[in-house]
Amino acid sequence: MTERSSAIPAAGADRLAADLDARLDADDRLREQRYPGPSVERQPVHTVYVPADRYTARTTADWGQAARLALDEAGPLSGFDEVAAAVLDKLTREPIEDLRIDFEDGYGVRADEVEDADVRAAARALADPAARPAFSGIRIKSFEGPVRARALRTLRLFLDTLLAAGPLPSGFRITLPKVTSVEQVSAMVHVCAVLEESYGLTA
Repeated sequence: MTERSSAIPAAGADRLAADLDARLDADDRLREQRYPGPSVERQPVHTVYVPADRYTARTTADWGQAARLALDEAGPLSGFDEVAAAVLDKLTREPIEDLRIDFEDGYGVRADEVEDADVRAAARALADPAARPAFSGIRIKSFEGPVRARALRTLRLFLDTLLAAGPLPSGFRITLPKVTSVEQVSAMVHVCAVLEESYGLTA
């Protein structure tokens, strides 16, 4: 049994590789500009999703208190005093590292006036620096047709309210859920660019 030879000879493969480099040259340079390398910034180890109607300025502190009570009920980490001290310190100082205020599955579908009120209340709560985790953001509804306008309205109202109280928090993120096409990602990029320009935010 003989092996089948390549349909493209070596010289042809070299030309194809050179053509590929030429086609992607601009894309390579743009990627190097946008993504110069791994981030040296702190990366959160977990993300907590809280339904928007249940988020308040007390949420982070309440989670920390509940976690410490659970630790007390479960008993000490016997033989691991150093670890136990570090866990207790973490739960006291920063029980939530990354928070998403959820307007999607965790929140459900509400009347517009109800969601509008919850959007404003959540944004006002997040505006309090003392109550805000190191990383925070919102999860809007998807860009599927039936909820697309609601997703955009929620995002706009949230930013209106949050930015009226002060600058955008460091580490703020917007999560677009249930992406089903490349076009939805491109649309989200467009929305972010328009909002950045409208609010005078850094691109």
